[in-house]
Amino acid sequence: MSGGHLRDLMRLIYYACNETDDKITHSHARTAINTLIRDYEMVVRDDEYVQLVEAYRTQNPPNNELSRKLIYNNVLLVYREPDATEWKDVHPAVIQNTKFQREFNQP
Repeated sequence: MSGGHLRDLMRLIYYACNETDDKITHSHARTAINTLIRDYEMVVRDDEYVQLVEAYRTQNPPNNELSRKLIYNNVLLVYREPDATEWKDVHPAVIQNTKFQREFNQP
């Protein structure tokens, strides 16, 4: 659920550790994931979901100010292959939120 982003992996671990003084269980991990999903819901404006769904479908969002903002905020993640090719995808925590799902399922 971190999208391969180290900062978000550490956030997930932090959130899960805050739920227990013992072992992290599946329930603690699920709570941490839900917290991360809510964190990203606060970052994305309602009108940005249209472009996020398009980016999710194509993995090639337009090179515009909104895409740059979403990349800067780690809502859109940039992946680089060993051969230096690059592709972009929506952060998994954003994909899981209800606003993204509602826009994605529009006919």
